[in-house]
Amino acid sequence: MGSASDAVYDVRMKTLGVIYAVGVVIALWRTDAAWPTRVAVAALWPLGPLAFVVTVAILLAASLIAFPVVAGLGHRDNTSIFVSRGVGTVYVPYRFNCPPDISLLTLTRRAEI
Repeated sequence: MGSASDAVYDVRMKTLGVIYAVGVVIALWRTDAAWPTRVAVAALWPLGPLAFVVTVAILLAASLIAFPVVAGLGHRDNTSIFVSRGVGTVYVPYRFNCPPDISLLTLTRRAEI
């Protein structure tokens, strides 16, 4: 005799099976594409969630490896620059590998050398 968690798992798996079956039927029946395209969409329908997870993983890897956070005070020759990461977002409402940053700058005159 199975436990309650096994019954819940079975219901969830059956629900996912029904969702995938409905997606296959919709892909075969309701699209205006040619039949080979309909069959391809129907066959790839269950891979949709996996494709989403892979895409997010690629974005995270790119943000962590290829684009390190560059912020703070920098000097070059006789020039200084301060770069703040800020607190907002543009286009995508997420901040990958970039914690929000509020900075307070105090400007002072540099001694003549």
